[in-house]
Amino acid sequence: MNIRRELKEQAKEILNTSDEGILNDVDVYYKVLKGTSVFTTLHDRVKNIKSSLLFNHEIIEKLRDAALLLESYDMRTSLELMMMAQKFRPDGALISHKIAEYKVKLKD
Repeated sequence: MNIRRELKEQAKEILNTSDEGILNDVDVYYKVLKGTSVFTTLHDRVKNIKSSLLFNHEIIEKLRDAALLLESYDMRTSLELMMMAQKFRPDGALISHKIAEYKVKLKD
């Protein structure tokens, strides 16, 4: 099986995962799907996950880490992920700093 077909099959599996499953490995999924045609689909799916699933400290860290990973690739997505994390960690210094940084850079 060629690599492209294998990646496509893996992407389908990821997108068919439950919301909880997506969140448990959200940082990995963003890393793996970065630059693929399903990246936007993944991000849309994450943005629409119910807030009640985002209460977990570890998940907030994964959203933050995914944002940091993506900042040189897609800063707008990084901003959206950081803003999701900030809802549940409003006093997070790094999160607040990065949101301000992304907003300035995106404004330019």
